[in-house]
Formats: sequence, structure tokens, C-alpha cells
Amino acid sequence: KDLRKGGDLLFKTLKILQEINDDFNLITFGKSDSINKETGLSLDCFDMGFISKDKDLALIYSAADILIMPSRMESFGQVASESMACGTPVIGFNTSGIKDIIDDNENGFLVNKFDCSEMAHKINIYLKNDLMRRNFESKAREKALKMWSYDAVASKYINLYKSN
Repeated sequence: KDLRKGGDLLFKTLKILQEINDDFNLITFGKSDSINKETGLSLDCFDMGFISKDKDLALIYSAADILIMPSRMESFGQVASESMACGTPVIGFNTSGIKDIIDDNENGFLVNKFDCSEMAHKINIYLKNDLMRRNFESKAREKALKMWSYDAVASKYINLYKSN
């Protein structure tokens, strides 16, 4: 319901996706209500609610084929980086912090700002292409280890400290 998080854009994207491919399920978590009640969509939606354990969150990310990040604004995109750490690629709009997380056509997709039709079509292409999924999954995990592992972050702090 937070305009910055793009729930309305997610609903539009899912409606378009359902018109071209109705063979998908949706998993939501966090402060999410039933997507079907609010949008009239007729799809299998599994709302996991608020997840407090990292292990449970990692299982959810790992169970997904792709994470849809419909945000209008993200300072960093922690959800996207967590998803990639679990080997799950991300699709999001080419705006704010998301564009620093996703490498377009390598570990996910960056979509023109708020273009729900493009997002739906890219999700569909991704879901239908096994080779692309395997490549994106490995590239997502590789980037997460390279950029956000404890060793990578510690090294960046040490270099920053030494440079001052």
C-alpha cells in the first residue's frame, strides 16, 4: 500500500502477465494482504506474512524463480540483494537503488521506469527459458558473494580506513 514500494505497479504487471501466461504462482511476504482480494486476480498466491528468521527468508527466496521488485524508490534494495544471495534473480524498474543491484540481462532485468507491460513480458520470457534461468541464478549468486559477502564488505571498510 506504500506508493514507493509499487504495489499498484505489481498488480498491473500481474494482470498483463496473466493475459500472456497464466502458468505461474505468486509468493508474497512482509506486510502483504491477499493480492487476489484487492485486485481481482485469479492466481495462486501464497502469502507468507512477516518472516522473522533469516533461514525461513532464505528458503522463500530460494523457492522462487524470480523476485519482482516493483518499487518506485529504493535507497539500496536490500530485498533484491538478499534474493540474489540466495541465487534468485531480480526484475525491477531502472530507478534509484535497484539499478545499482541488478546487472541487466545478466542476473536479472532492469525495466524502463514503471513500464508494467515490459516487466510482464520480461518475466514471461524468463519463466519460459530454462537456460536463461540457470545462467541468471548463478550470476546473481556470484554478484552477491562478490559485492555483499562479509569478506567483501570488510575489505571495502579496510580500504576506506586505509585511504584516510
